Amino acid sequence: MNSQASGADDGAVVLSARRISKSFNGVQVLFSVDFDLRAGEIHALMGENGAGKSTLVKILSGFEQPTSGEIILDGHPVKLPPNGAAEALGIVIIHQEFNLAEHLTVAESLFLGREVTRFGMLDLQVHAGRDAARARSARFACR
Repeated sequence: MNSQASGADDGAVVLSARRISKSFNGVQVLFSVDFDLRAGEIHALMGENGAGKSTLVKILSGFEQPTSGEIILDGHPVKLPPNGAAEALGIVIIHQEFNLAEHLTVAESLFLGREVTRFGMLDLQVHAGRDAARARSARFACR
């Protein structure tokens, strides 16, 4: 599995995986993986099916626990339970579901399930937030 980073040159490491290993029913799928994420970086995890990409992302977001190794958030070791605690800490993954919301833009998809609502109705702040998100996402557009 390879990671390719671009973005901040000297940014502090915000999230790290140190010596992460994972096995399922005796079959090892991750072997002592080290991975750092710095503020402003964009990463691509690449590899063949079964290389462990999804497993690493699930561990980094708390949906899976590593068999060994540690996750470090802002310089402190953390254990991320699978109850959404990672999201409350700012670690959010966007699952790869191509047909889930085909009518939404990329920016709208990023906020799916996080919309601001008032009395069960979509608040006007959502529209302003979506406009701001579109402007932010334009920075990441391929050129």
